[in-house]
Amino acid sequence: MIDKKVFLRGVFVNYGQLIVAFVLNFVLTPLMLRHLGQAGYGVWAAFSSIMTYFVLFDFGLNTAVAKYTAEYRAAEKRDKISAMASTTLLIFGAVALLVLLASVIIVCFINDIFGIPAELGSPAKTAFVVMGMNVALMMVAGVFGNILYGFQRVDIWKASSIVQLLTNALLVILFLKFGFGLVGVAAASMMSSVLLTYLYLHFIRRGK
Repeated sequence: MIDKKVFLRGVFVNYGQLIVAFVLNFVLTPLMLRHLGQAGYGVWAAFSSIMTYFVLFDFGLNTAVAKYTAEYRAAEKRDKISAMASTTLLIFGAVALLVLLASVIIVCFINDIFGIPAELGSPAKTAFVVMGMNVALMMVAGVFGNILYGFQRVDIWKASSIVQLLTNALLVILFLKFGFGLVGVAAASMMSSVLLTYLYLHFIRRGK
């Protein structure tokens, strides 16, 4: 049975996450345009679009993790949750390697495909690979996040996302201020994803 307090916290944090995401996007977009320029921001937007296709390599497995975690938890079969998580992590480990390999192959042609200006050539390639690494990490992190979801801790799941969003925004602002450009923006996403993964693991361990 769903705990009403947990449910209400989940609803509150869910809307909080949407509001934070909207506000940060509203603040960061003009900032990135100013520091990256129209060409640089266009490159970032194009790369982000490509990365959304990499997420399709999820194959719905993370959704299955949430579903079966809830079922095994209700049946008090925690050993099956651990076995499922281990198997899914092994699969995503292989998928993550494929994503990284695809990123390395695509980056060899990325400048020609998008007609990226020469001055952005090297930073763009580095940023693309870092973004590929971030997608790979988020696939793995998603396993832990959906375990939390399966345990009906949507409040923690969304709260962790808010922390990630705020951390990413802070790092983007700092890296842009110090002139790291595209690479800095990509690194900010990667570092905030590492933090998100840590938060998921921390709360899963606390829940045991």
